[in-house]
Amino acid sequence: MVKPDVIFPSDILPIGRIPIGAPGQVENPCSPHSLIYGNTQVDGRCPPVLKVGSTYRAFVFDTKTCQCYPVYSRGPCAADQWIVAKDGVYQCDLNPCFGFHTGVTLELVPFHGTCAEINKPHATCGKFEQVRLAEDGFTPRCTLVSPMEEKNLLRTIAGVGRHKTLKCPDGHKLSGDNECYPVVTFQDLQLDLQAPSEVLFW
Repeated sequence: MVKPDVIFPSDILPIGRIPIGAPGQVENPCSPHSLIYGNTQVDGRCPPVLKVGSTYRAFVFDTKTCQCYPVYSRGPCAADQWIVAKDGVYQCDLNPCFGFHTGVTLELVPFHGTCAEINKPHATCGKFEQVRLAEDGFTPRCTLVSPMEEKNLLRTIAGVGRHKTLKCPDGHKLSGDNECYPVVTFQDLQLDLQAPSEVLFW
């Protein structure tokens, strides 16, 4: 069921709100997928697709609460629903990830037939990839993490902190400094002469 008060962006304008500019206009400071809403031409409100941390996130404006909510959150929806995009319209719908992790739904998205955490590794993703939202703000996909994030990702995969016994993921070994490093063989070096300098050989 479409909830008419959660309609950003759509062809129907929120009651009492005037759009300032249009999606894709040069003077529109929002993303191509968003409009500025405000009470006057000066007082604009912009719930665009924003980069939150290391992932993009689309925001939806609710006219009843006059607040913006991120997609894949409960927002103004019922307890077992969340904000999703269907056919280009944001709406409240049943949350398939509700109860997936003891009722915790924030940051979980439907992904390849299961529920995956945003900014976390997933079994269907490649090495050093995490589930993140694409530039449209609501499509989950596997995204390669930056080199600076790799060290933290190894700890996340292992599920432990720096001061605990560290278990490294497959293809990695624990070094004397309690860090996980990728295992590189001599065959790997023959294929890639620009191998990282901080590798261990076994």
